[in-house]
Amino acid sequence: MLVTESLAPSGGTCGDRSCWRARGPRKFAYGDEAGTPSGMIALEAKAGASGQADIRVRAAGETLTLPTMPLGLPVRAQLVSSTGICWESVFTSSHTRGNDDGVFQSKSE
Repeated sequence: MLVTESLAPSGGTCGDRSCWRARGPRKFAYGDEAGTPSGMIALEAKAGASGQADIRVRAAGETLTLPTMPLGLPVRAQLVSSTGICWESVFTSSHTRGNDDGVFQSKSE
Protein backbone atom coordinates (compact mmCIF):
# COMPACT_ATOMS: atom_id res chain seq x y z
CA MET A 1 0.00 0.00 0.00
CA LEU A 2 1.42 3.38 -1.04
CA VAL A 3 1.44 5.77 1.93
CA THR A 4 3.32 8.73 0.43
CA GLU A 5 5.41 9.78 -2.54
CA SER A 6 7.78 12.59 -3.41
CA LEU A 7 9.14 13.60 -6.81
CA ALA A 8 12.61 14.61 -8.00
CA PRO A 9 11.69 15.73 -11.53
CA SER A 10 14.18 15.53 -14.36
CA GLY A 11 15.33 18.68 -16.11
CA GLY A 12 14.61 22.15 -14.84
CA THR A 13 16.54 24.37 -12.51
CA CYS A 14 16.59 24.83 -8.76
CA GLY A 15 17.58 28.38 -8.07
CA ASP A 16 20.27 29.24 -10.62
CA ARG A 17 21.53 25.71 -11.34
CA SER A 18 20.34 22.35 -12.58
CA CYS A 19 18.50 20.28 -9.94
CA TRP A 20 20.36 17.11 -11.02
CA ARG A 21 24.18 16.97 -11.13
CA ALA A 22 26.74 14.26 -11.86
CA ARG A 23 29.16 13.79 -8.98
CA GLY A 24 31.78 11.69 -10.70
CA PRO A 25 31.29 8.70 -13.01
CA ARG A 26 29.05 6.67 -10.65
CA LYS A 27 27.18 9.20 -8.53
CA PHE A 28 24.26 11.57 -9.17
CA ALA A 29 22.71 14.11 -6.84
CA TYR A 30 19.44 16.03 -6.80
CA GLY A 31 19.05 19.18 -4.73
CA ASP A 32 16.10 21.53 -4.36
CA GLU A 33 16.05 23.57 -1.16
CA ALA A 34 12.48 24.69 -1.98
CA GLY A 35 11.30 21.07 -2.06
CA THR A 36 9.12 21.55 -5.14
CA PRO A 37 6.88 20.03 -6.28
CA SER A 38 6.34 17.50 -3.46
CA GLY A 39 8.91 17.91 -0.69
CA MET A 40 12.04 16.29 -2.17
CA ILE A 41 15.00 18.31 -0.92
CA ALA A 42 17.93 15.99 -1.62
CA LEU A 43 18.57 12.66 -3.29
CA GLU A 44 21.96 11.05 -3.77
CA ALA A 45 22.38 7.87 -5.81
CA LYS A 46 25.67 6.01 -6.11
CA ALA A 47 26.25 2.87 -8.16
CA GLY A 48 27.76 -0.04 -6.29
CA ALA A 49 29.12 -3.50 -7.06
CA SER A 50 26.96 -6.42 -8.21
CA GLY A 51 23.77 -4.45 -8.72
CA GLN A 52 23.95 -2.76 -5.32
CA ALA A 53 23.29 0.95 -4.92
CA ASP A 54 23.61 3.51 -2.13
CA ILE A 55 20.62 5.86 -2.25
CA ARG A 56 19.91 8.55 0.33
CA VAL A 57 16.80 10.71 0.34
CA ARG A 58 15.76 13.76 2.35
CA ALA A 59 12.28 15.22 2.04
CA ALA A 60 10.54 17.84 4.17
CA GLY A 61 8.44 20.97 4.09
CA GLU A 62 4.87 22.04 3.45
CA THR A 63 4.59 20.27 0.09
CA LEU A 64 5.50 16.85 1.53
CA THR A 65 2.55 14.62 2.33
CA LEU A 66 3.35 12.65 5.47
CA PRO A 67 1.76 9.31 6.31
CA THR A 68 0.32 8.57 9.73
CA MET A 69 3.17 7.73 12.10
CA PRO A 70 4.52 5.40 13.27
CA LEU A 71 4.82 3.40 10.06
CA GLY A 72 3.98 -0.29 10.21
CA LEU A 73 7.11 -2.39 9.78
CA PRO A 74 8.53 -3.66 7.56
CA VAL A 75 8.61 -0.57 5.31
CA ARG A 76 9.29 -1.03 1.60
CA ALA A 77 10.78 2.05 -0.12
CA GLN A 78 11.04 2.30 -3.88
CA LEU A 79 12.85 4.76 -6.10
CA VAL A 80 11.43 4.61 -9.62
CA SER A 81 13.02 6.42 -12.57
CA SER A 82 10.98 8.09 -15.31
CA THR A 83 12.01 5.17 -17.56
CA GLY A 84 10.60 2.59 -15.14
CA ILE A 85 13.84 1.36 -13.55
CA CYS A 86 13.15 0.58 -9.89
CA TRP A 87 15.43 0.35 -6.84
CA GLU A 88 13.91 -1.07 -3.68
CA SER A 89 14.82 -1.56 -0.03
CA VAL A 90 13.01 -3.11 2.89
CA PHE A 91 13.41 -1.64 6.36
CA THR A 92 12.75 -3.70 9.49
CA SER A 93 12.77 -2.99 13.20
CA SER A 94 16.34 -4.27 13.64
CA HIS A 95 17.81 -1.26 11.76
CA THR A 96 15.21 1.42 12.48
CA ARG A 97 16.34 4.29 14.71
CA GLY A 98 13.34 6.61 14.37
CA ASN A 99 9.70 5.95 13.55
CA ASP A 100 7.60 8.69 15.15
CA ASP A 101 6.89 12.43 15.17
CA GLY A 102 7.04 12.63 11.37
CA VAL A 103 10.51 11.05 11.12
CA PHE A 104 11.41 7.64 9.73
CA GLN A 105 15.12 6.86 9.92
CA SER A 106 16.45 3.43 9.07
CA LYS A 107 18.99 1.40 7.14
CA SER A 108 18.00 -1.40 4.82
CA GLU A 109 18.84 -5.03 5.50
